[in-house]
Parts: sequence; structure tokens; C-alpha cells
Amino acid sequence: MTDLDSELREWQENDSSARRSLPAWFGSMLLHAGLVILLAFAITARPQGAVEEPLRRTGIVLKTSTPQGKRFEGPEDNIERAAESATSATTTALNEALPNEQQSPVDPSEWLPDFNAGLGPPSGNPAAGGGNVDIGGDGPNNRNIKGGKTSTEVFGISGEGSNFVYVFDASSSMHGRPLEAAKQELLASLESLGRVHQFQIIFYNESPTIFTPTGTRGQLVFATEENKKSAKKYVDGITDALSTEHETPLMLAVRMQPDVIFFLTDGEDPSLSTRQLLKIRRANRAAASINVIQFGVGADPGHDSWLKKLARQNQGKYNFFNVNRLSP
Repeated sequence: MTDLDSELREWQENDSSARRSLPAWFGSMLLHAGLVILLAFAITARPQGAVEEPLRRTGIVLKTSTPQGKRFEGPEDNIERAAESATSATTTALNEALPNEQQSPVDPSEWLPDFNAGLGPPSGNPAAGGGNVDIGGDGPNNRNIKGGKTSTEVFGISGEGSNFVYVFDASSSMHGRPLEAAKQELLASLESLGRVHQFQIIFYNESPTIFTPTGTRGQLVFATEENKKSAKKYVDGITDALSTEHETPLMLAVRMQPDVIFFLTDGEDPSLSTRQLLKIRRANRAAASINVIQFGVGADPGHDSWLKKLARQNQGKYNFFNVNRLSP
């Protein structure tokens, strides 16, 4: 063995001895120290304390617009969330549209009609056309309104209500004083009505002629000063002619459903049959009082005529008026 080989062997023996002399616990300590360092880095990288992870759901909801409204299709929980979202958006829009506590409230008087315009004439001012307007009901004359009603008179028969229809005979037998007296009595009755009441006028012979200031045939009109003037013009233009047909104008009157009907004629002929009287009574569904004034000469004939039956069957009154009492 050469000297070089001897030195190499000696060096290897010394190196192996040195390595075997390193304690095993030192290696274990190094290993555990490395693990501790890695664990420390892992702990510091996570947030401190318990963190609740929010619940997130996903899904697809199909929205369909139909004539009956909006319809959602999909899982039930997704539909509920979609509906809640739509409701929330609508509520938010409504809250934004409403005034808040710093804003002035809306004044409804901008849209409402004038209250004073519908009050009618003032109390105690007959010139205004409404008489003594007193809902309490204790006025000095027959123009006083009692719960919206008033009383007016035609040839001694009074009627109380809010709506009145005058049905007057204008056949040739009413020529002269009878017709003129009937016109004057009618206009005087109209003057006693207030502007809150309504009326209609029908003159008839073989066919009826109806007062139509508004252009609508058979419509009740308010007793305003303008309508009273129009009524006077209409009445003044009526002339007597032809014969008499009673049923048609009476049926027209009851179908207007007034409170009171004043029916004036000078003749019993042609008379109305029992069937015709029954037809009028059945048509009188509003139970209007039909007050009958019969013009004639002398005294009441005394028999139970169809005119008396007409008044009796319709809660009215009957009066025979002697035309000889009329002024020339």
C-alpha cells in the first residue's frame, strides 16, 4: 500500500467517526423546529375569530308576461325571491313618489268643484228663486223647503214634493176662458217652486206636447228663473184644438216618476176604462200622487167617475171646478 492510499483511508475513517459523533436528538430538534415555524405561518395567514360564511344560492327563474299578469317559473324558493325583489322595487318607487314630512301636503281643493255653487239660493231670499230655504222646515209660507220638499197648489188642490208634472187638457172644448185660466194657474204654481225643485209640463189633445227646453223630450227640469221664463213662453204658445186622448199623456207623466202630478181636463168623455186605469196605476211605480181637477159648469155631477177613481187609486185628490166662476 502506498503512502497515498494510507492517507486516504485514514481520512475516511476520521470523517465517518465525526459524522457518527453528531447526536440524534439534534436532528429531531431541527425537524420539529421547522414544523413549528411552518405551523406559525399557517395560523397567522387565517383571520382571527369565527367567520360565518354567507349562504349563496343560484338558480334560474323564467318570467312570462300574460294578459292575466306576470308569471314566474322555476324552483319555488327562486320564485319567492323574485317576487320579493319585485315587491321591494315597487314599494321603493311608491315611497319616493309620496311627499315626505318636509314637503307641503296636496291641496284637494284644486280638483274639487266649488262647494258654494251647489248650495242653491240663500235662506229668506225669495227673489233668488228658492224661497225661504230652511231644511228645518218652519218657514212662513208654502215655498219653504221641508227636507227638500215644497208645497204648491192648482185650483184649490195642493201637492207636496220635490218633482212636479202638470198634465193639462188643450182640446177644443177648453177654448177661451178655461184654457187661459189653466195657463195662469200653472204659471203661478211654477213661481212657487224653488230652483232646487224640478218640473215638467204636458199639454195634450189628440196627442201630447211636452216642454223641452234642453232638447231632451220627457226630462224633468229644475225650476230656475231661466227655465221658468222658457216655460212661460211655451205655455203662452199653446192653443186649443182637436179632441181629447187622456191615456198617453198620463202614461208619459207617471214614467217620469215625479212626486206629484196635476191632471186637468174639462171632460169625462172619452172615459178611461177599468183596464186603462189599472195600466196607469201599475206604471206608477214611484207612487206619484195624481191630483185631478175637472172643469165643468155648475156643481159636481156626484157620480163616481173615472176621474175620481184615477185620483183615488193613485193617492191623489179630486176637485170639481165651476168655470162660471172664472173672470171674463
